[in-house]
Amino acid sequence: MNYKKIYDSICERGQERILESHIYTEDHHIIPRCQDGTDEITNITTLTAREHFLCHWLLIEMYPKHSGLSYAFWMMCNKNEHHERYTPSSRIYEYARTRLHQDEDARQKISEATKRGMADPELRERLSAWQCGRKLTDEHKANISKGVSGEKNYFYGKTHTDETRKKISEGVKKADARGTDYRKWSDERKKITSERMKGMKFTNEHKENIRKSKLGSKRSEEAKRKTSESLKKYWRKRKAT
Repeated sequence: MNYKKIYDSICERGQERILESHIYTEDHHIIPRCQDGTDEITNITTLTAREHFLCHWLLIEMYPKHSGLSYAFWMMCNKNEHHERYTPSSRIYEYARTRLHQDEDARQKISEATKRGMADPELRERLSAWQCGRKLTDEHKANISKGVSGEKNYFYGKTHTDETRKKISEGVKKADARGTDYRKWSDERKKITSERMKGMKFTNEHKENIRKSKLGSKRSEEAKRKTSESLKKYWRKRKAT
């Protein structure tokens, strides 16, 4: 199959036609920016959501080793409130996820970008506001689940090294020191979180998954003691009121 011929045909059609105003469209860089493409009008084509998705799929077939294109295609498989994205099937979602996982450079870039973003308080606040109240469709949830379940999960059959466990432990301790541990939240933060959680309902499947995850787990004597003290304190307050 001549991927480039199909790609060029879609892009040329997008530049030449005039679509009706009610049809949703997205701008696409013919030469992607991650390949030094510019924002000049000659490098922009107007595509429908489906055409845009297909173009990014064609690009990763044309340049299978380009990490930037692998990441862009993965992002095309994920919807958000700003784009009426084409919804891929679970097989395509799995394919995009697998391609991204196999690309070490792409994973490294994502990791570095995430670290830079999370260091920006303003960005964290915007992400928090964007996620608040966001709901995924059942189809989207099913696609995500199928794409990361069993052997398709990147961590399937693996275990953390002693060094990784140590880093996780240190990260939790730092979170405690920063006050991000929910047990040390302020009353105001607890109230905000409580308001967000009100009205949330777990499906029977979700409840069953939680139950299964707890099977066989044993709590330490210290954990039991703290729980007991917390419950006693709670009931003393209840009786006092």
